[in-house]
Formats: sequence, structure tokens, C-alpha cells
Amino acid sequence: TVQNGRLFITGGGPRGALYGVYELLETYGGVGWFASWRTVVPRLDVFSVPQNLDVSQAPAFAMRMTSWYDTKRKNAAFAARLRLNGATNIPEGPEGTKYGGAPFRFGHGLGACHTFNHLLPPELHFRDHPEWYSEVGGVRRSHTSQLCLTNPDVLRLVTSNVLEHIRRDPDATFFGVSQNDWEGYCTCANCAAVDAEEESHAGTNIRFVNAIAEAVEKEFPNVFVETLAYQYTRKPPTKTKPRHNVVVCLCTIECAFNSPLADGADAANAAFLKDIQGWAALTDNLYIWDYTTNFRNYLHVFPNVGALGPNLRLFRDSGANYVLEQGDGDGKHADFAELKAWLIAKLLWNPDQPVEPLLDRFFEGYYGAAAPFARQYFEEAQALGNAPTAGHWGIYSDTDVPNVPDAFLVRATNLWSQAAKAVQDNPDLSYNVRMGAASPLYTMAARSPAGYVAWITRDASRCDIEGTRQMVQELLDCQKASGNRIRWRESERLNKLRTACWEHFLSREVGPQDRDVVHADMLALGMNKKSGVLVDDPGAIDGRALKLLPTHYAWCFGLNAAEIAYDPGVRYRVRFHLRVAKKPGGSGEAFWAGVYDGLRRRSCGQIEPKVEETGDGYQWHDIAEWTPEPGQYIWIGPGRFDQAVHPESPAHDGIFIDALEISRAE
Repeated sequence: TVQNGRLFITGGGPRGALYGVYELLETYGGVGWFASWRTVVPRLDVFSVPQNLDVSQAPAFAMRMTSWYDTKRKNAAFAARLRLNGATNIPEGPEGTKYGGAPFRFGHGLGACHTFNHLLPPELHFRDHPEWYSEVGGVRRSHTSQLCLTNPDVLRLVTSNVLEHIRRDPDATFFGVSQNDWEGYCTCANCAAVDAEEESHAGTNIRFVNAIAEAVEKEFPNVFVETLAYQYTRKPPTKTKPRHNVVVCLCTIECAFNSPLADGADAANAAFLKDIQGWAALTDNLYIWDYTTNFRNYLHVFPNVGALGPNLRLFRDSGANYVLEQGDGDGKHADFAELKAWLIAKLLWNPDQPVEPLLDRFFEGYYGAAAPFARQYFEEAQALGNAPTAGHWGIYSDTDVPNVPDAFLVRATNLWSQAAKAVQDNPDLSYNVRMGAASPLYTMAARSPAGYVAWITRDASRCDIEGTRQMVQELLDCQKASGNRIRWRESERLNKLRTACWEHFLSREVGPQDRDVVHADMLALGMNKKSGVLVDDPGAIDGRALKLLPTHYAWCFGLNAAEIAYDPGVRYRVRFHLRVAKKPGGSGEAFWAGVYDGLRRRSCGQIEPKVEETGDGYQWHDIAEWTPEPGQYIWIGPGRFDQAVHPESPAHDGIFIDALEISRAE
């Protein structure tokens, strides 16, 4: 406000005053903070504000949190300028204090989600107390299990553990008590009875969390116990309300994001709309965990911008106090990542403001002279979400789907080429354009043979080899230019596998082929980390091998048929090149390997050789001959043995694999 010729900037606490300064600089100084590396400060002869200035603002949500890479704790200044105040945006310690501190923090050791196994680890307790864990199909299980929430011992122990966590970090706001990230809820008679009474699996969860929250309040009246309404607990219970110190985190993971949730055009969105209305009637402490990127393919087109404002208005109107908009938190330059991080922050503050002026400002500030071309690409990409063939655009959408036509990708590369020419003399803007152009290139490369672990096909029409080489090389160069901060996919294994496939593609001649050999470094990306290790071995091809540990016999490697370029209807042969580290006098099964059809639940062939049948040193072992189909995968594991008698295999000290070969059997 201006009073008697003097300008006053005030706010709630030090962070509120900072927001006032940022608003002044943006609105009257034309300053724009578009990315942590892209700030625009115009040259002004005079900085002035209206003499009658009197502006007051309040945010739509108390907690405004995003997990986009550029807004996370390491960029505390940028996050503050976007008025984000969640735990992912503000670091602890002096750097966070400098920007006003973190008002909403999750307690150490108990973050926002999936804490059941942490609070009562099955690896420590299941052997002696299986009754503490889920009964599924009449059997208590430790793997992919939840807790038995009606067991009084479980309640007592978890309550005690939660209180211990709070005592170690009493200044935190939230402490999470919530289901693990899979199904496996308990169906014992007691749990089933509660869930039936409540008409939801959230019934047992809310009753359990309420009991913990009641104990917490006696010692820590200002602490909130946070839990999930996620997947099987998303539907609200019909009888039990969350206590006043319980925060319910409702998640949108199943929804379609190419249209607003409130439209109910998609069946999943209609179901979510019913659930958010139900929870809004039960609690004043509603926390929304929303998803704003494609986690399966971060750079692939994800036309969700038109839904961002309407969805945030729905959350606000439903009484949500806390919102997390989850993006690509581990890498830069996902599909319009910088725009979405910036725009979401603006809408978290005020979801009623018109989006078009915000888009105009961002494109001009972030792309400069390239803005018209980048904006045209953006508009065409967003329009794909409204096309009659769009369908359900979820957060795990694949690249090989018809809702992103090849013709669109060709136009996209042309638009980005024009954008690059427009800013070719400006290194900063050229970088922004180059990273934007990587998005359609990624989709084209993912659809090509470059994305396959193995290539055994005579169908040379599947790709333009030289054009694909150029695309793949540009993507790898973009990765390097970004400081190796681009992530192609959410899973670390799949992310590394995508890069490895591209590098493998560039290193070989690709065309009509009858065989392909995959070596140990790439095979390691398909291995369970607990089942084996990648080791140096002078006798191995390329000097590297996968060592399958002799401490188990579970299948520990998998190569999916979807990761192989094959001609449909043709028979192929698979074999492993491996050696068995035999024990003196040892006997028994060396390994077992085969091809399994996961969709039809049947074997397509396997072998189970004894150690005396394997020979010395590295040998080729034929595994199976089969006709590849979707849902099948190649597998191998160390030989089976009686683990009740032997702590490890009595036959060998490990299986060393240095190559897998797939070839046409015809």
C-alpha cells in the first residue's frame, strides 16, 4: 500500500513480506522468474507504482507444494519467488530460514506416504508374528503386504513407534501413517467386517489412524497424523470421520488429465469427483496429491495444461488446505516442465486468474524471439488431449499410441527448427529451445528400433536408420548439455535401460538381422539388485559378467518381449553364455532358465541342468525355442536347493553370465 507518499510492504511473517516484494517487482517492474536459470529484468528509466496503490492478496491454499525438479529445495530462492512453501521446496537450516522457513514439514523418518513397512518392518517381525500382517486369500504374507489394522498389538506397536518419531522431531507439522505402495490389504474376518460396515477399505485405515492420532494429541497437541486416501482406500468410509488432528491425503493417480476432473467425461474422473465430495464432507483437513506429468515417459506429450486451473479450483472449492502437484522431481526438461512448474505455482496462489495472459508472459520470457513457434507447437500438443481419439490420458501413457500421430511429430520438429533459427545468436534462449525440441524427438526415438534391447527382424521398414541415429545422438547430446539431469523414465532401471539401448543402437549396424547378442552391462539393467551383481571377469566377453548369487534360487533376471524387436509369428531361439563356479564335490542343480508367458501363466520352455552337465568355463546353453508374444519374458535363476538345510547352494558359488543371444530359429 502507498500512504503519504511512502510504500509499505507487509505480510504474514518474513515469507509473506517477501511475497509482497516479488509481487511488486513482477507487476510494476516487469521482472520474470521463469526458471532457476532464466530471469528477465527489464531496463526501466523509472520504477513507479500508482499513488493510490492498496493491494492485499491471500493464497487459495495454505500449503502450496510442487515436486518439479527446478522448484525443489536446492533452488530455494526460485521456489520462494514462485511462492511455494511445501517441504519439497524449502530446505531446512540457514538457507531455508533466509527465505522465511518451512511452515509445513513432514517429520524425519515418516514422510508423506507409504510408511507401514517402516513402522512395523515385516523382515524383523513376520517370522514370529505373521498375524500382524495382511491375510490375503486366507494366508498371512510378508511380501507386498499391508498391516492387519484390527490387531491390537499392531495398533500398540505402531502408536509407540509414531510417538518415538515425533519425540525425535517435535517441531514437524505432519507425520505419515499410511499404506504401502501396493494392494495386499488385509481380508481377515475382523478387517473384512469393519470394511464391510464402512463400505470401504478406508474404514479400517481411518479407525486405525484415528486411534493413533488420539494418543498423539495427548502428548503433541499441535501435530497432525497424515494418511492416504489412495487406490483401495480412496473411497471415503460411510460411518467414521477422521479426527481433527488427522490429515487425509487424497490422490488422483487413476485419473485422466487431458480433461478437468469436474467434467466427469472420463469414468475414472467421475469416480474421483464422487470421492472428493465424500471426503470434503468428512474432514476440514483435506490434502490433495495431484499428478502433473507422464511418469512412464517424462518427455512424451502430456496435454494437461487446460485442466490445471479447473482442477485446482475443484480442490479449493472442496475445502482442501494442502496441495502437492507432483511433477518430474528427479530431472529437467520433461514435456514443458518449466512452463508447468511456473504456471502451477501461479495457479496454486490464485486458481481463478485467467491462464492465457500467463501463457503469453511465459512464452515471451522463456523463449524470446522463438516464442511464436514454441507457442504453436504447444497449442497443437494441447489440442491432442481434446481430439476425439484422445481417450484416457493417464500418468503412465506409453509413446506407441495413436493419440500422438506421426504427422504431428513431423510438424513439431519443423516448428522447433524454426524456433532454433529465431534465437540462434542467443545461447541462453537456444538452450531452452533445444530442450523443448527434445520432446517430440524422444517420442519418435522411443517408437523406433533404437528403444529395443535386441533387434532380430527382417522388417527393415520399421525405421529410417540414419534419421533415427541423428535423433538418438541429439537426445544423448541434450542429456549431456543438461548436466546429465534429463530423466527419460521414472524407474531408475528403465531410465538407464533407455540410454543403454540408444548407445547400443549407435554402436551397431541395424537392419535385417538373424541374431543379436546382448552383453552383461545391459543385462544388468534387467536384474533384481538383491539377486546378483555386475563384476569384472577376465574370462568374460568384454571382461564383465553378471554374478547370480548362490544364496537363493528365485528368478533374478527378466528381459520382456516388449524390449525385443522381432517379426510376429516367427520362431526364435534364446541361449545364455555363462559359467558355473562349481564347488569341489558339489552336486545339484546349477541354474534354471526359460521363457515365461505372464499373461497366460504358462512356460514356453525351460532347462534345469545339473552342475556336472554344465562343463568348465563359459559355455553356450540353449534355453528355449518359442514364438514371441506380448507379456512374455526370458528369465534365469541360480539352481534350486533346500534352504532349510543349506544357507546357500551346495552346488556352486555363483553363476556368471556374460551374454544372451536371441536368433531366428528358421
